Amino acid sequence: MAENFGRPRSLFVSRRFAAQLCLSRATPKPARQAVDARRKREMKRMAGKLAGITIALGMSLGGCASIQSVIDAQDTANAADQHAGAARARADEAYGIGSDARAIGNNALSSAQQANEKADATAADVDQLERRVSNLENRPQPQKKKARPHRRALPPIGQPNPSNS
Repeated sequence: MAENFGRPRSLFVSRRFAAQLCLSRATPKPARQAVDARRKREMKRMAGKLAGITIALGMSLGGCASIQSVIDAQDTANAADQHAGAARARADEAYGIGSDARAIGNNALSSAQQANEKADATAADVDQLERRVSNLENRPQPQKKKARPHRRALPPIGQPNPSNS
């Protein structure tokens, strides 16, 4: 850590920063842009070199795969492909079964709706019949005539009346 030499920390400025500050103020704008462009090119070049070194180091340390490991990897990939194909077939079958179930459900729904409509119509008929029965029950009944004794027919003229005997 650099010493402040008795100056407050906020006033302490490093020599390098002061030189850059003075340089950036002293140079005209196009010159500063040229310097910035040169720095960007240098950074890109350095990044490219670093990437190349990293890849070379990784390849040298990693090495190449053996023939047996390549064969094993291919066998594993083939087995995974077969499992994926079987899973796809089962999924297609399940989709077909689901479609059939949906069709059956739709048929059941339409049948239930038709039955509901018939039930509503029947309920309306029952309500109408109940009102008619209620009207008939509440209607005043005609009064019954008194029972009169039965009269026998009179015998024809000239014959004796049996009730007088």
